[in-house]
Amino acid sequence: MTTTWKVDEQFDRTTPSGGHIQSVQRRAQRPPDHLSVAGGTVDARAGDRVLACATGSTGALSCRDAGAARPYADEVASAVATLQGQVTGNNRLYDVTDQGDGCFALHLRVPGYVAPPFGTDARLCYDAATGAPIRTEISRPEGRDVTVATSVSGVVADADLAPPPA
Repeated sequence: MTTTWKVDEQFDRTTPSGGHIQSVQRRAQRPPDHLSVAGGTVDARAGDRVLACATGSTGALSCRDAGAARPYADEVASAVATLQGQVTGNNRLYDVTDQGDGCFALHLRVPGYVAPPFGTDARLCYDAATGAPIRTEISRPEGRDVTVATSVSGVVADADLAPPPA
């Protein structure tokens, strides 16, 4: 949340019954600004404002100012505290193993936990130069999600943070 990067990604979801969904995604961040374009939705922050966009019934993208954003330092501190609670301490949700090369394996410690954020098992990998996510694998009983970066850059222009045109 504190580094500047942009990634284009390939997302693949497979289900135990053989179902398969694929999509491309684009994410960029230049703190505090960020943009995520995935699955017909856009999530963005520009300075101290939050922008929310979605594809309507006509297929056109519609965006709106969703209001003031939390102070970025508070947003980062909250995300870090949440993650620390999930992976550290006696009551942690996950055991974590450093696999080297910027990759970490997570294994759910609490059987039956409803909707765990990283599924039952996950592997998260980050680019050493930018801190950008380059591979995410999340396994759940209902399927497996794999997101792989197809391009990564530490240079983010204003246009990279702009929502796609309607």
